[in-house]
Amino acid sequence: MRNLFVDTGAWLALADRHDEHHERAARFYRQRDGRVRWVTSDFVLDELATRLSSLRGPAAAVTFVRRLRSKPSHEVLEVDGALFEEALSLMLKFSDHRLSFTDCSSFALMRELRIPEAFGFDADFTECGFQLLP
Repeated sequence: MRNLFVDTGAWLALADRHDEHHERAARFYRQRDGRVRWVTSDFVLDELATRLSSLRGPAAAVTFVRRLRSKPSHEVLEVDGALFEEALSLMLKFSDHRLSFTDCSSFALMRELRIPEAFGFDADFTECGFQLLP
C-alpha cells in the first residue's frame, strides 16, 4: 500500500461541507480509501484542530481529529527534533516563498519517507517539488 501525505487543507475540506474544495476532496478520499495509507503529522493536526475549532467549535474539532487518529488507514507521525531542524533548513532554503513552518515540517517528513504526493490544495507543495492531488 502506498503512502499519501495529507495536508491541513484536505482535512479541512473533508470536515467542512461549506469548504470550496469539499466535494472534490470527498470524492478523492472515497475513491482511494482502502488503497492508500493516509499519512499526516502532529503539526498538521495541530493546525487542523485550531482552524476547525474556529470554524465549527472545539467539540467538532476534537471529534474530527480523534476520528482521524483512530482509523487504521491513517498514520499520524510526530515531528521529532531531526525533522524540526530539517524544517528550519527548508524554511531558509525556500525563503522566496511565504511558507508556514507546518508546511516546511510536512516537506521534511515527505522527503524523509520518500512520499512524492500530497492530498491538499496548497500550491506551495508543487512549488517546492511535490505533486499535489487531486
